[in-house]
Amino acid sequence: ITAACMTAVAKILADPCAPAPLVKAMVAVALKVSSGGKELPTDMKTAIRILMKACLSNEAITIKDHSEIAVAMAQSRDWEAWSVVVQAKDGEAAKASLTIVQKGLLDSANDAAQLPVLTSLRNLLQATPPPND
Repeated sequence: ITAACMTAVAKILADPCAPAPLVKAMVAVALKVSSGGKELPTDMKTAIRILMKACLSNEAITIKDHSEIAVAMAQSRDWEAWSVVVQAKDGEAAKASLTIVQKGLLDSANDAAQLPVLTSLRNLLQATPPPND
């Protein structure tokens, strides 16, 4: 039910006239659910990504907000949602979270923690169009 509600709200937030307080509130909800500390079902992870994408496209969310969200997603090890956040606004938000990404990749004692980071980075790189030179 929660995933369906998040997806429905994301459709509302797709409207450029969506109120800024609602956008910021939904970012807070997505962050809270994502960082809950337990493994989420796939439909919930998908709903969080859809909601974050809708929120991040709204002008109420600043570059500073993007950076803070990227850090929060990286700290909670939600790499799929992190990749959605860092794709927004040409990746400007990625810089603040790269130290956490680096720590995840360098944790040689925990192979299980490295794989989701690598998978997310691979997907991110494959989804990024080449620069226009």
